[in-house]
Amino acid sequence: MATLAAAARAHCERAVFTPARAFSRSSHRALAQAQSSLNVLGTEYKSDEWTNATPRILSLVGRDLHKNKNHPIGILRSLIENRFDGLGYTMYGDMKPNVSVHENFDVLGFPEDHVGRSKSDTYYLNKDHLLRTHTSAHEHECFLTCQTPGYFICGDVYRRDEIDRTHYPVFHQMEGARVWKRDDFKSEEELLAKIQADIDAIPKTDLIVEDVGYDPVENPKQDFMTDRETDLVSQHLKRTIEVLVDAVFNEAKSAAKLAGSTEEYLNEPLKVRWVEAYFPWTAPSWEIEVWWKGEWLECCGCGDVRKLVLDNSKLDNSIAWAFGIGLDRIAMLLFGIPDIRLFWSLDKRFINQFKQNQISIFKPYSKYPGSVRDISFWLPKDDEGQYLKLHENDLMEIVRENAGDLVESVKLVDEFTHPKTGKHSQTYRVNYQSMDRNITNDEVNLMNEETRKELVQKQSRSRKLILYSQSMSACDIIILYGSETGTAQDFAHSLAHRCRYLSLKPLVCNMDSLDLKQLFEVSTLLLICSTTGQGELPRNCRKFFRFLMRRNLPPNLLEHLKFSTCGLGDSSYVMYNLAIRKFHARLKQLGAQEFVERAECDEQSPEGQEAFYDSWERLVFDALKKKYSGKVNEIPDNVVLAPLHQITIKQDGSKKFSTRLTALERQDSEKKLTTLKIDSLDRITDPEHFQEVLHVVLSDATQSLQYFVGDTVSLYPENDPKDVQSFINLQGWTDISDYPLAINCPGHMVPEGGWVKDLTLRSLLQYHLDIASVPPRSFFQMAWHFASDEREMEKLKELGKVEESEQLYNYVNRPHRSILEVIQEFFSLKIPIEQLLEVIPLIKPRLFSICNLPKQGTLELAVAIVEYRTIIRRVRKGLCTSWLKRLNVNDKIVVSINQNNLKIPDADMVLVGPGTGIAPVRAIVQLNDKRIRDGKDGHNYLLFTGHRYREKDYLFGHEWPHMKGLRVIDSFSRQAGGYVQDTIWKNKDDVAKILNNGGGLYLCGSSGKMPTQVRITVEEILKESNNWDVETVKAELLKMEKEKRFIQETW
Repeated sequence: MATLAAAARAHCERAVFTPARAFSRSSHRALAQAQSSLNVLGTEYKSDEWTNATPRILSLVGRDLHKNKNHPIGILRSLIENRFDGLGYTMYGDMKPNVSVHENFDVLGFPEDHVGRSKSDTYYLNKDHLLRTHTSAHEHECFLTCQTPGYFICGDVYRRDEIDRTHYPVFHQMEGARVWKRDDFKSEEELLAKIQADIDAIPKTDLIVEDVGYDPVENPKQDFMTDRETDLVSQHLKRTIEVLVDAVFNEAKSAAKLAGSTEEYLNEPLKVRWVEAYFPWTAPSWEIEVWWKGEWLECCGCGDVRKLVLDNSKLDNSIAWAFGIGLDRIAMLLFGIPDIRLFWSLDKRFINQFKQNQISIFKPYSKYPGSVRDISFWLPKDDEGQYLKLHENDLMEIVRENAGDLVESVKLVDEFTHPKTGKHSQTYRVNYQSMDRNITNDEVNLMNEETRKELVQKQSRSRKLILYSQSMSACDIIILYGSETGTAQDFAHSLAHRCRYLSLKPLVCNMDSLDLKQLFEVSTLLLICSTTGQGELPRNCRKFFRFLMRRNLPPNLLEHLKFSTCGLGDSSYVMYNLAIRKFHARLKQLGAQEFVERAECDEQSPEGQEAFYDSWERLVFDALKKKYSGKVNEIPDNVVLAPLHQITIKQDGSKKFSTRLTALERQDSEKKLTTLKIDSLDRITDPEHFQEVLHVVLSDATQSLQYFVGDTVSLYPENDPKDVQSFINLQGWTDISDYPLAINCPGHMVPEGGWVKDLTLRSLLQYHLDIASVPPRSFFQMAWHFASDEREMEKLKELGKVEESEQLYNYVNRPHRSILEVIQEFFSLKIPIEQLLEVIPLIKPRLFSICNLPKQGTLELAVAIVEYRTIIRRVRKGLCTSWLKRLNVNDKIVVSINQNNLKIPDADMVLVGPGTGIAPVRAIVQLNDKRIRDGKDGHNYLLFTGHRYREKDYLFGHEWPHMKGLRVIDSFSRQAGGYVQDTIWKNKDDVAKILNNGGGLYLCGSSGKMPTQVRITVEEILKESNNWDVETVKAELLKMEKEKRFIQETW
């Protein structure tokens, strides 16, 4: 009935199509352009300027889901029609969807300027014919030819509309009507008696009904009907619709019970209520709502047919009612179907779940990952200078043509007006997701690029639509980092992320992985570097520094570069930020021009390093906007940029890998990994002591280990499998977590040690993604895009803002919340698989000092287990140390050896090793002991240890009495022994004797107050013993550091 044409958008759902396998995207487009006529169900239509029905849409004509008795749409139709068998209705379901404009609009009284007539809303075959937009297109024919008092029409209808999980351009309607012709009755009383008899013949229901009449002003009856006629016709209408609702929803309850559901609503009586409404072709009008699963569900619209409609159908002396209902949405609710595209699936796992005349609850067979892409463009202007908006349905149609049923949703996410140029842009987000297979990034990229090209092609026929994208084929800026612990790396990636939102193309990598040719292909260089130890460079930038320091490099080598640098350091070191100063000075020597002043971040500052970095970053972006003023287009922050890593789950035809994972085999292109066996994992602190320290002994069966005193070993920890499973469950990836996974990314983005072999989503999470780490600000800057709940989205976005640093600190850093915990607390945060490596940082290797004399077959570590309670009373465990505790003797692990280039002075030494800082000190002591025992030149070492209790945490204390050339002075802070700096001062004469006679000092331990206090104590000892002033003392210490006689290694 035409009454429902207006209601259909509110109550009916659109079905997604399955693309015809015979056509590729390009052949679809070529066919649409080349055909001079269209053949629809045997009828030929000559194309003209109105033709906009696409090959994909036409491929769905004739699928007739409503006629398939084993399909949810067909089952629902049958349930309704069977309920009215024998009650005077003719059932129509074979009417073709290709109709005339006259049938679809004119005879129903649609105004000429009605929006439904526009090409943006309707699929036209030509100017005179279209694909029906409602089943009411057959109303006129049914009123004229139907031989029963009433009829039901069911069929597929077509509208150009939005794309999401509940809407698509093909959907199904059912409408019905009942007519009483006054001319068939001798009197009004006889007519009224007949209507009453028809009411009495309607089956009774057990519904609890909340009825309502009609408002004489807002919802008035029609003048051509008497009050009594209006009352009885409305009663008949309502009782009929109530029978329909009773049949459908009580059947759904029975199905849910059979499926094992025990939800409360199943045992409650079914309730409905009538609500007054307005439709152009009925009066009075109502909607019926059903109380279903705790909320009122709009079901259908209906009313007494207006006289104009009856007159157009030659029923000028008749009274009637009509209703209309959208089947797709009701079927989704009753069958538990989450995505409307499933109705069009040919997958047997879907089709075989349903049988004729039975409502059964859909059992999901898999959830395949989605892939998000954004399409952004600047809008053109018309002749009067006004911006022309792209009609949303036109964009939807282009996406449908290129993606078919592989697109889940398309929505406008941003409209932006540039504050200076006044240019106006729009951004649409396209979510690609298949219901029955995994789609690759290559497929998604191809579909998205095809959409972009066609969008430009179609729109440029009148005025050009300018799209902007994030092609990474070349770069504008190189951002390099040197990082030991990962902080400089995080800053560099955050900086690159923001550059991309200026439409600039940054290349970000560690210095040693840079292809040096690229240094001469850009004009801007940004460098972020930490300083380690005594002014040492991080390991991943030393090769690059050696290149810069070549003597034969010309002084104008880098004159094409504008540069700026940012250093990360700790002012407790004399060589504070020395690394960045070296880089900065050398770049200037080679001709590079500084365009933003160098920043030096101080870890000891109350504001932390971030405050310094944020100030530098703001200056950098101000400078970049000026330098690239002609290129910068600020992309709205709610646009999701294409990922730099391409992740593909190989589900089609692939077997799942075992969930018993191993990290022993990695794609180690640098051949730096070594497999070692755990010989022992012994606790060397008292069981009752709060701090557990393990003495770990690792062995190499090949006897090929090569390392030196002072070297470190990198361990490659992994997440707890329970945490990994929790993450998988939260994201809904259980069904796909163990299929093979491929990652395509530039070489400089491969993690240290390489990816594990037989990579899956599970192993990616277990071995590579640091879900146990405290999320950096860049995590929130990305993650908020993927929260579906508005409040959660806003909160995540807020935490990513620079100006909300205190809030971020209080929520994340202070309680040491992990990424996993954040995802547990933000329930709507669902990270697309393809964005995982953009959002979650990689697990970084953990470095530990080797604590024994070098041997080819073994190495030893002293590892303090990290476990503590936070201010929110949650237990925190270190990723690496908790992984070690899960290991057993004889287990194998992979490690890599890092040369530290520690040069031990050939002199007497003061050694300071509080806590586990004793580890490398032990190796130094053992080496000196061996030399003396071997009859070689040894030295006298004065060792200051620092612990809490002699009986509980005196690490390796039992060994010291047996070492040659060693004198030990202990400090036990909880046994009135003070701290190491106190003990050093008490023995200042012995310390002064060693230092003033060319000896050295080696300090190792945790950073913070201890290194600073030890240094101050040493300065005072030198000052007092030599009667020097402050400047002389500082100069002497600096000299000792340059001569490698004062060595500080803290973390």
